Amino acid sequence: MADVTIVPLSEENVQLFSQTAAKILPEAWSFETYKKQVQNPDDISFLALCNGEAAGFISVWCVCGEAEINNIGVLEKFRRMGIATVSYTHLTLPTILRV
Repeated sequence: MADVTIVPLSEENVQLFSQTAAKILPEAWSFETYKKQVQNPDDISFLALCNGEAAGFISVWCVCGEAEINNIGVLEKFRRMGIATVSYTHLTLPTILRV
């Protein structure tokens, strides 16, 4: 079984996040856009790591109490391993409301 770790988008991993998104989606946002998302309080984005290697991501905006999935994707070699399900499920866990 694969060891899947879900980590939030951060200054430390934004380059890897951007590279992973670009490999999955031809229309992926630019590195600069993802870098801005790190500071966006409405953004909730996660990077999925499989055995320490970037495997996929999910990008979500939460505005006025509603969430919108912008993009979700998994690199082809990691598909059919439940990584997208794990990423999506991570969003549905109880979170702390920041006011």
